[in-house]
Amino acid sequence: EPNTPFHKKQQKKKLFLPPDDSAAEMYERTVQICADHGLEQYEISNFARAGHESVHNLNYWESGEWIGLGPGAASRLQLSSRTAFSQIRNPNKWMKSVQTLRHGTADCSVLNQQEHMEEIVMMGLRSRLGCSHQLLSSWLKQIYESTPPKIKRLQDLGFLEIEQERIRATRKGFAVLNCILPDIVETLDQEG
Repeated sequence: EPNTPFHKKQQKKKLFLPPDDSAAEMYERTVQICADHGLEQYEISNFARAGHESVHNLNYWESGEWIGLGPGAASRLQLSSRTAFSQIRNPNKWMKSVQTLRHGTADCSVLNQQEHMEEIVMMGLRSRLGCSHQLLSSWLKQIYESTPPKIKRLQDLGFLEIEQERIRATRKGFAVLNCILPDIVETLDQEG
């Protein structure tokens, strides 16, 4: 991810990512090893025994509200509309801001309905439950009744499963989710 210590070291050739094929193979192997030991994949990169899944993360995937405190934290609240807050990332700058301004908020923005829908899809598809949300109901209904070509292709390739009120990434789709999300969001923009 850009602007992270890993990315900066990678750019300076101090850290290396494995080739895509090797990364995919390691991912599949991880999924299989976890399954062999009774750990179900319930999110894109989280595994647990049945009944022991993280309840905390479920709130994110289902577009719940949360308040993040401290340097780099993020929040999502439903005030008069969906509002996104982010905190100053640098701990020293955050603390100085808290001491002088009494808060460490770096950014506060109101999400329009389209941005909120995109966030629901991007977060929801990271869970095995997928997306089923009131804001998405008209989009999901359209997809179920007349699947757009890009979504149909992802479905035919085995990356997505579509039901009347839910869309979810398959196990195969989890492995490539970051690559297919732009096509899904583009369809959301066109259909939503």
